Parts: sequence; structure tokens; C-alpha cells
Amino acid sequence: MKTCRLRFMILLAMVSLPLVAGCGKSYEMVPEGPNPMNDKAALIADLSDKDQGTRGIAAGRLGTMGAAAQDALPALEAAVKKEKKPAVKMMMEDAIKKIKGG
Repeated sequence: MKTCRLRFMILLAMVSLPLVAGCGKSYEMVPEGPNPMNDKAALIADLSDKDQGTRGIAAGRLGTMGAAAQDALPALEAAVKKEKKPAVKMMMEDAIKKIKGG
């Protein structure tokens, strides 16, 4: 369990750095109405964004949806195969596990 936490903290640090510098896409919290952070279609599209921070955020958000994001699995699995950044790839793999219930 400690290995998992350490792995997650390293991943979070690696993905957060480009976000602190500013990624190409920003998500704004919307108090009422549909939340763009939960828009599966937009998150699936973001998996192929050129910005690694955007790809990481999208994978993380899909992972937090769990089984509700089952329809995102094919896109996530395809994105993992193409991903070159280890930190983002780890986030995508983690999201797949969470969606599958693992």
C-alpha cells in the first residue's frame, strides 16, 4: 500500500508541474448546471490532447467516475498504447483499473 501511495505522489508531482506552469486547457468549476469536469465526451476527447497535463486530468477524472465511465474504456486503452509520458501513462492505467473495479 505504501508503494502505491509513493507511486501516486510521484505521479501527482510529475503531472502537476506542467499544470502549475499552465496547461493549454482549463476547467472552471461551475456551481450550477452541468459540470464540464464530468462531461465524459469532452474528457474522452481530451485523452488525445497535445498537452500532457490535459491528458492526465482527463484520465484522472474518468477514473474517479468508476464504473459510470465504462464507455470510456476503449478510448483509454487506445490512449495508453500511444502515450509516451510515463506519468500520464500511469494515470491512464490507474483510471482503467478504477473503471474496471480493480
